[in-house]
Amino acid sequence: MCESDERAYVPRMRRLLPQTTAAALLLGAALIVSSTGGAVAGSLITGKQIKDGSLTSKDVKDKSLGAAEFAPDAKSALAGPAGPAGPAGPTGLAGVVVVNAPISAVTAPGSSASTTLICPAGKKILSANAYWDNGYAGEISPLLPDRVNVSGKNPGSINAQLSAFGLCATF
Repeated sequence: MCESDERAYVPRMRRLLPQTTAAALLLGAALIVSSTGGAVAGSLITGKQIKDGSLTSKDVKDKSLGAAEFAPDAKSALAGPAGPAGPAGPTGLAGVVVVNAPISAVTAPGSSASTTLICPAGKKILSANAYWDNGYAGEISPLLPDRVNVSGKNPGSINAQLSAFGLCATF
């Protein structure tokens, strides 16, 4: 009984195999031909084969051409006249100067010190930095647009002085 089942099955496979193989080959060939179709069509017509003046705006799809596709003289022909001048912008910084605050007295560890950084007349403070000469940072408190107060306790283990500098400018 096994022999008869096996014989019935084998001829059936032999009948299907050649048909599916042919279909797969035909499908593969169709894929190869269709994938090269665009490349072949693109190389059939060149710019040399097109007669000058034969293309019109009807032949070009809208928004398919960018500035890179135009010759320089064609681009300049598309430019219109310059528009009116815009309003003047705000005045920028002028006369930036570095200002040093007076150095504080020598201060023992844990003791407080302070100094004031003042910009020259007509200038305002842009930024400031305060530091102890033993490497620690000081504290900065704004007082007015043209000055800052610098203060703090000496956090180090040795005597130190508090210093500050800032940028001032007219704006």
